[in-house]
Amino acid sequence: LLTAITAAGCSLTALIAAFVAAAAAGGAAAGAATASGAPSGQEQGQGQEQVEGQQGQEVTMLATAAALAIFGLAAEEGLRLCPRPGPGSLRVALLDLLHLMDEDTVVAGVRLERL
Repeated sequence: LLTAITAAGCSLTALIAAFVAAAAAGGAAAGAATASGAPSGQEQGQGQEQVEGQQGQEVTMLATAAALAIFGLAAEEGLRLCPRPGPGSLRVALLDLLHLMDEDTVVAGVRLERL
């Protein structure tokens, strides 16, 4: 039913971008910790750019997976809550559920596993 909702894909892309940006901003703090004396990739025999590139890819991948999982959770919950879901009612429910999403809902409902 998501394919029948205008801009659902664009909304998901915006959510992914927000998650990646927030994760990257959090990664800047980790980089500062490394600069202040924590062990770095260079001390382990790797170039700093290679380590940062690998960490950046991992952060981006995890942030994207989290955004997809949360969007999917909101869509599933929207379908469950709408008595006769159509594109209009699901769109409104999806927006409301994304806005109201909290940590407890995410922990209880998201199903992710590392491959």
